[in-house]
Amino acid sequence: MEKKNSEMLEAFRTFFKIGLVTFGGGYAMIPLIEQEVVNKHQWVKKEELLDLIAIAQSCPGVFAINISTFIGYKLQKKRGEHDEEVFKLRNDLCIIYDHYY
Repeated sequence: MEKKNSEMLEAFRTFFKIGLVTFGGGYAMIPLIEQEVVNKHQWVKKEELLDLIAIAQSCPGVFAINISTFIGYKLQKKRGEHDEEVFKLRNDLCIIYDHYY
């Protein structure tokens, strides 16, 4: 259980970092996501990431949130899916709020 929680926290940190340093939309994030998710943490294989990218493109919503949701689901099923959605959305909303207020 502790390993799963630490994985989810690391996934949150990873996507938080990607969200902070990436400008230019979801497609600009793909190399960073690949580096972190495939090469560094090995949460998915490269072929799986390509499938996730295709699915994320076809789903409505923000590209990075869709990918982080799928990674969260892979790590902890339904709970991980929900947590990653909330974490990534919170990151984006904080940046937008800080920019406008």
